Amino acid sequence: MDELKQVDGLRLYRELPQNGLVTMALISALTGWSRVTLWRKIKAGELPPPRKIGRALRWSKADVDAFLGECGRQEVQHGH
Repeated sequence: MDELKQVDGLRLYRELPQNGLVTMALISALTGWSRVTLWRKIKAGELPPPRKIGRALRWSKADVDAFLGECGRQEVQHGH
């Protein structure tokens, strides 16, 4: 089930325009991390804080691209 969420999340993410906004649920689906883990990464400065739009929290696709790229580099460096 989690793999299906990641595949769907990746498809949705790829379809977003470059200036699109990303939800926490989509980041969670892409990474497989829980909301709590994502908040820890925000607090640690690993993931930029979200933008508040009304009551909603969103990230720019560019910020998420940079974050996901950095995660991939860290996994390669650490052998995960």
